[in-house]
Amino acid sequence: DLLVGVLAIATRVRLRAAATTALSYLCADQPGLLAPYLADPRWYVVRNVVFVLGQIGGPEVVPQLAAAVRHADVRVRRSVVHALGQAPTALRLPLLLELLDSEDPQTVSATLAMLGRENDPRISSALLERVTADAFESRPAEVKVALVAALGEAAGESAVPVPEELLNRGGWFARRAAERMAAEQALVRLDTPAALEIVQAGLAARAEAVRSCCQDALARKGRAA
Repeated sequence: DLLVGVLAIATRVRLRAAATTALSYLCADQPGLLAPYLADPRWYVVRNVVFVLGQIGGPEVVPQLAAAVRHADVRVRRSVVHALGQAPTALRLPLLLELLDSEDPQTVSATLAMLGRENDPRISSALLERVTADAFESRPAEVKVALVAALGEAAGESAVPVPEELLNRGGWFARRAAERMAAEQALVRLDTPAALEIVQAGLAARAEAVRSCCQDALARKGRAA
C-alpha cells in the first residue's frame, strides 16, 4: 500500500523508478498481490502497476494483465502490450490477438510488432478475420493500414486474395488510398509467385491508382534487392 501510494503522488522519474523497482522485488513471488490496484480509478496508478507486472514477468502475471486489457484508458492498454512481452508466448498470444481490436493506432502497431516475433497460424487467421470483417471499413485509417500491411509479414499464401481484392477495389474509379498502398506492399512482402503475379498484372490495370501503387512496390523491391 505504501509503495503504490508513492507511485500515486510521485512527480519525479527517479522516485517512481525506485517505487516500481521495490514493488517488483516485493511481489516477485506473488504478483497476485498487485491485482487489487488494477481497479484503482487513477489511470496512471494502473499503468505503473502494469509496468511492475511487466518487470516481474513470467506466467504468474498473465491473469493480472488480462484484467487490464480492456481498461478504459488507452495509455494503460498500451502499457499492457509492452508488459506482455515478458510473459510466455502461449499465454500472451490470446491477449495480444484481443488487442488487435483496439481503435488506437499505437496500441495496434505495438501489438503487431509483438506478434511479429511469433510464428503461429492463429496470427494469420486473426489478421484475415479482422481485415475481412464488415466492421473493418469503419475502423480508423491508420489501424486499417497497419492490419493490411501486416498480412505481408504474418500471413502466408492463403492470404493473397485479401490484399488482391483491396488493391483492385474500386475498378476504374480507384483512388491512390493508403489501404491500397498497404495491400500492394503486403503482396510484395509475401513474395510468392502468386502475389508477385498480381503486382505485375497491376501494372496494366485500367485504374491509374492501381498502376502507380504497383510501380512503386516493384521499385522498392528492386532497391531492397
